[in-house]
Amino acid sequence: MSDDLITAEWLASVGFKWHQLERQPEKHWLLWLASAYDRHGPELCGVELAPWTERGVILDWHCWFRSDLAGRYSRFLFIRSLRTQQELIRLIEGVTDLAWHPDDNLYGSMHTPAQAAMLRREAERLDRKWLQQNPPWRNCETDPTQGGALPEHLEHVMRCKADETPPN
Repeated sequence: MSDDLITAEWLASVGFKWHQLERQPEKHWLLWLASAYDRHGPELCGVELAPWTERGVILDWHCWFRSDLAGRYSRFLFIRSLRTQQELIRLIEGVTDLAWHPDDNLYGSMHTPAQAAMLRREAERLDRKWLQQNPPWRNCETDPTQGGALPEHLEHVMRCKADETPPN
């Protein structure tokens, strides 16, 4: 385990995906954990991190448990501030009771070695390879470290549509 500081580059390299909603000054990095230990779906529990900066320097990373199965007011549970990669790895290992293998963190979720092997085999199918060769259709598809749409994104779109006045 490493005493190195947590960085956005390191989070991206170990499978976290980022999201940044309107008016959020920094990216939030998310790794879903439930696929590795539960059968109820990946959104049951995740670890989300956001940097705490002062004058452009990251001092700490705020850490929450996240669940998108619960209601709006129980979605996030603040854990504590973290600084080192070792602190985050130990937290994840304690929650999942699995050894940390970042190569098994695929598509923004932590997986067991068997699940990760199956996903890698699936990615080798010819139809999957063809899909990967297609150029991105939207700007958000050009960054492989960016996560997919979250419930907050849908809420934002719905609010925007409700605010639009119909054309005359």
